[in-house]
Amino acid sequence: MRGFWRALAIFLFGGFMGAMDVAMNANAVAVEQSMRRAIMSSCHAFWSLGGLIGGLLGGGQSGNSMGDIASSVLDRNHDGSSLDDIASMAFNYVTGK
Repeated sequence: MRGFWRALAIFLFGGFMGAMDVAMNANAVAVEQSMRRAIMSSCHAFWSLGGLIGGLLGGGQSGNSMGDIASSVLDRNHDGSSLDDIASMAFNYVTGK
């Protein structure tokens, strides 16, 4: 019976991930139409960057050796400013500011 619940969980996870991908792409299309320029490739690049950063943070939280790497890459000054810099740069690039 445990195998059934695992299969159901994997199926639901895949369905929700697919739904999230559709929602993100729909949002990017709406932003593209309002900005009147192509930004879909930039959106996909920043989504991938977000996945990379999330993976590094998850590795750091799991207590393995990635913790030191993730903390040095993501927080150079140990004040949380590095992630803010990345988010600000992404926003300025997408909005053209």
